[in-house]
Amino acid sequence: MHMSCRVVQYRDTDSYTVLDFGADPSGQKDSSKAFEEALDKSPHKVIVPPGRYLIGNTVEVNRKHLFLEAGVTIENNDRIQMNSPLFWIHGIHSIIEGENKSVKIKSNSISATSVIKIGHDDARDVRRNILYCEVKNLTIEGSGRGTKLSGIHFYNSQEKGDEMTTSYFHSIHNLIIQHVNIGIHMERFSNGNSISNIIFNRVGAPESGCAIWFDGATENRVYDFFHHHSANALSVKFTRNKDKTPSYNILQAGICEQGGDDARCVEMEAGAHNIIDINCNVLKGNMLPKDFQKRKNIILTKPHN
Repeated sequence: MHMSCRVVQYRDTDSYTVLDFGADPSGQKDSSKAFEEALDKSPHKVIVPPGRYLIGNTVEVNRKHLFLEAGVTIENNDRIQMNSPLFWIHGIHSIIEGENKSVKIKSNSISATSVIKIGHDDARDVRRNILYCEVKNLTIEGSGRGTKLSGIHFYNSQEKGDEMTTSYFHSIHNLIIQHVNIGIHMERFSNGNSISNIIFNRVGAPESGCAIWFDGATENRVYDFFHHHSANALSVKFTRNKDKTPSYNILQAGICEQGGDDARCVEMEAGAHNIIDINCNVLKGNMLPKDFQKRKNIILTKPHN
């Protein structure tokens, strides 16, 4: 009797494709296990060839480079309601990279909290530092502004004085983020990150969402963003998270042009030593606290109105 079997093709390089492990580029079958096995077995780099891939479970990227070729769409299996992100980056030097912004990672879930999560899992006691991760050159898409979904969620479980649970120095650039409630959420000790060249399209529900949320985060640099087609939404929010006040962040070369009579640029509930230099082309401008300057915050541009 003749029996056929699939043999993983080992290469001279350090990269495999998800097809080597049985991923389905037609989008008919769930490819979660194939992605997980490829990332587990590959020494470093995993390539995703063009196609549509369904994911039913969170795919963990831990010290690996996941490269998505032009023409790739990865989305959650809408027959399975995911409460977790599609991708969770939690290893040093991990990378999710698209060949260009035609590459799309899409969450159809209305109950998940993020499309991509970077950092620790708040349900586990894991003592390790997560450093120097990257997400670049692709489109992140959710299921609508009215959900609680974030495009990218930085989460750090570090407590003061604990130097073994940091999540710092990540690089996020050249992205389109669309159809989510929060574009980029930096929570608690999310420090030292570099974020640049981001287009926010249809991001932020009028009452609850925003493009960029400094949620206790410090010493982050955000350059070159454009927030548009998001009527009555807020662009940037600064809030305290427990004992953490957002401070020493730099926000520069952004354009807020959401549209709508109630759109705002910057809303700061708490913050110190932050530098803000953006174009505010919306009617309601900025909402800043009375002690904004006393707390050593600086705003270098005036609102359009």
